[in-house]
Order: sequence, then structure tokens, then C-alpha cells
Amino acid sequence: MKSNKDYLCCITIIICLCSANLHSEAEQTNNSLETDKKEEITKKKEEVKEAIKPPEKIEKEANTNEKFTNLNVDQSLCSKEILMTFFPSPVVKAVLIQNKVSEADADTISKELAQKDQEVIRLVEERASKMESNPLGDLTQRDTAIKIFRETLFEVFAKTLKANNVKADENQIQTILDDMQQVKGKLFVECIKKERSS
Repeated sequence: MKSNKDYLCCITIIICLCSANLHSEAEQTNNSLETDKKEEITKKKEEVKEAIKPPEKIEKEANTNEKFTNLNVDQSLCSKEILMTFFPSPVVKAVLIQNKVSEADADTISKELAQKDQEVIRLVEERASKMESNPLGDLTQRDTAIKIFRETLFEVFAKTLKANNVKADENQIQTILDDMQQVKGKLFVECIKKERSS
């Protein structure tokens, strides 16, 4: 159980950092270039995002980078317990509120999801064990493991939202989940920066 959780934690960090690093690297490059080069870099950034996300999600993802820049990253958010959980409560709550969920409902949902790690692991293990070749821990099957993990996160997240009477279709739920992964990636990056500067 512990080894599978460690592996899944690594996967979720990879997923989150992909989006966060994409924005971070583009911003750093923009700051170092002349004004006449910025338009070209912006175009390239949009092309990269289009390649890794369906077209209907590109605008939402770009906006997310600005929406959560005011999420305060203090030392309490950089604890291992928060960074390594699949649904960090502060991130979940902030993203839900930004997506028009009431603060009371967002607080309840974030607390419930924070307790769902074992359920996520159990479901992933069950699905992986039914496959001809179990992808957990096998780096050659990382894409399959990521797919199972993503599907499981969506299922657990959607089930919790619906249990708390949040009305959203599958596309909206997936978009909110994508927001969470991006914000978690940015949180992870900021915590690393704080650690290095301390």
C-alpha cells in the first residue's frame, strides 16, 4: 500500500508540474526578451498548450494561471501532508470558491476530499490488478498508470461534488479538476523556491 501511494504521489506531482512549469518557463523567457519578441513567445506558448489540451480547455487553463496568483503560500501549505495528498484541502477550497461554489460547501467538500487518499489508492489498485499486466510500479507502463489515476481522481471528485449537491456536468468537473492540478503544481514550485531561499 505504501509503495503504491508513493508511486501515485510521484505521478500526481508530475501531472501538476507539467502545467505549472509550462507557464513558469514561458513567463521567465518573456521577461528576458525584447518587447518585439514577446508576441512570438506568446504564440509558441499557445501552440504548446493546444498540443497538450483539448481546444475547449485552453482558454480556461490560461485564465487559471492568473486567477490563483493571489493564493498565499505560507509555510503551513508547504508541509509534506499537504503537498503529497491527492486533494490538498486549501487548494481544493480555493479552486471551488473561484468556480462559484459557496464557501460553506467548498469547506465541506475540501475536508471530505482530504480524507479520500486511501479510497483513491484502493480504486487504482483494483483497476490495475484487473489488467493483463499491472502497470503500477512499472515505469514502462507509466502512461497507463497515469490514465487509471486520472480516471480515478475524476470519479472520486465527481462523486463527492454530486453528494454535496454541486451541479456540474462532466466537462465542468474535469475543468475544475484541471484547475486544481495546475494550482497544486504552482504550490509545489513555490514551496521549493521558499525552501531554497530559507
